[in-house]
Amino acid sequence: MKLIMVMSVRDEHDVIADNLRHHFNHGVAQAIVVDNGSVDGTRDILADLARTAPIEIVDEPTYDFSQGRLMTQMALRARDEMGADWILPNDADEFWEPHSGDLPTSISSDTRKGAGILYTKRYNMFGGWDAPEDAPWCDRMIYRVAAPKPIPTFEDLFKDEREYPHFYCDLFGKVTMQAAGLREIKQGFHQAFFEDDVIQSDSQMTIYHVPVRTRAQFESKACNGGTSLQRNTHLPKSTSWHIRRWYWRYDNLGFEAAIEDAIPSNARVKQDLKAGLVVEDTALRDLLMPPEPHGRFSWKRLIGRA
Repeated sequence: MKLIMVMSVRDEHDVIADNLRHHFNHGVAQAIVVDNGSVDGTRDILADLARTAPIEIVDEPTYDFSQGRLMTQMALRARDEMGADWILPNDADEFWEPHSGDLPTSISSDTRKGAGILYTKRYNMFGGWDAPEDAPWCDRMIYRVAAPKPIPTFEDLFKDEREYPHFYCDLFGKVTMQAAGLREIKQGFHQAFFEDDVIQSDSQMTIYHVPVRTRAQFESKACNGGTSLQRNTHLPKSTSWHIRRWYWRYDNLGFEAAIEDAIPSNARVKQDLKAGLVVEDTALRDLLMPPEPHGRFSWKRLIGRA
């Protein structure tokens, strides 16, 4: 099976190399990465990695949050020009863990009954937003909610307060799919549509999601995403409503009102750990930093194992 990953990124310098390294090491054959006008060094990192890794970079500097359209185009290109059997649409902050061998082996296992699209649940990993940031992000993003909460309904999307942060919620998982017959990948990668009927099944794989890694990265995420959504007049207002909310709160109520809407403070993490609402989970850290006599794997060593 030839598994090709398609991604759209903007200002993800702290995580993009780890993401590509991880997925190549777990069976992704090639990656198409659309850079949406990064200004933080992400584009340079991609160019450097592409010298030794099977990465194709596509520049799309005018970003208006048309993620579904872009990823559909890249997925069809992966199928028609690169011979992809399966497509893995992914974000820079999501790490797919196979349940059996590598990702192609896990997909084959999950599709034994003929499924052509697989739905995979996400774990939203976080640390306290006001905790020290002096350790690598994967050492700090080791907490998740024990039992995800329902997504709340707001009368006023922007002003209503929450009982718990956004990443305590039971958010939608993501899909990976066969390339044959693919017609469209929907915004957010939660659904895909085909020319003919295709069986969908649940996957035993896991996605570790690390959406907020530093305070500066969250500020960039909220502002870049918010302004991009404002530019796109075709998307419904319900699309990426949480980004719209954070951007409004950042602009009108301040940084803390925005980031505490997304993830807990360090004090709340400790409080919710004690109450059993939050658990410590080091699986992603262990995936990215396996025990080695000389520390982290090198990029070249991982490419050699892919």
